[in-house]
Amino acid sequence: MASCKVPNDRICVDVITSSFSLTKIVTFSPSIVIINKSTVELEVVETISDKEQDKWKSVNPKEIISFWSHNIKDGIMCVRYKHNRATSSPFMMNEKYRTLLSMNDKERPVIYVEVSATNFDSLRVIFGDYKIDDASLLVVNCLKNDSVSLLRSYCSHTIVRRRRDTLSSTVVNTSARRTQILPPQNYVYYAWLHPSKSKELVISC
Repeated sequence: MASCKVPNDRICVDVITSSFSLTKIVTFSPSIVIINKSTVELEVVETISDKEQDKWKSVNPKEIISFWSHNIKDGIMCVRYKHNRATSSPFMMNEKYRTLLSMNDKERPVIYVEVSATNFDSLRVIFGDYKIDDASLLVVNCLKNDSVSLLRSYCSHTIVRRRRDTLSSTVVNTSARRTQILPPQNYVYYAWLHPSKSKELVISC
C-alpha cells in the first residue's frame, strides 16, 4: 500500500525486478511530466471549458517538472512563451501524438509538442524548437504551368511557403475559410492553429 499527498491523489507506480531477480524496484512518479527541450522559457496551464485551472507553471529550457492534472480525462493544456506571453491554442495532453502549435510570435511562430506514454501509464509532454521543414501538412504543386487553389477549413493555421527553385521562405498567419493560390513549382507547409479540432483542405485546379 502506498500513500501520497498530491492535488488529485493520482500517482503512477511501477514495480520491476532487478537484474539478478532478487530485489523488487518500486518507482513512484507524477501522472504527467513536462519536458522543455526548447531554447526558450515556457509556461503551461491546464484549461477546462477555456478556464485556467491554476497559475501558469514555468518551465526553463532543458528543465523537467511534474504536472498534476485536475481533469486527466479531458486533458486540455495551453503553453505560452514567458517573455511575451504568446499563447498556443488548447491541445490534448492525454493521448499520444506530436504536432506543431502555432504561436502569435514573429521570431518563433510555431513550437513543437509531443505527448508520449511511459511504460507505467504516466504521460510526458515534450516541447521543442521548430526545425525547418517540420509541418503537420505539406502540399506540393508539381505542375509546370498550372496553379492550384487551396480552400482552407475554419481552423486557422500558419503557412510556411517556399519556392522550389530559390528555397526562400515566408511565414503567413491566415484565418478562417480563405482561398490560397499555390503557383506552379511551389510548395506550402501547414501548422494548424487548433490541432484538437477537425481539419479540412479542399484542392482544385
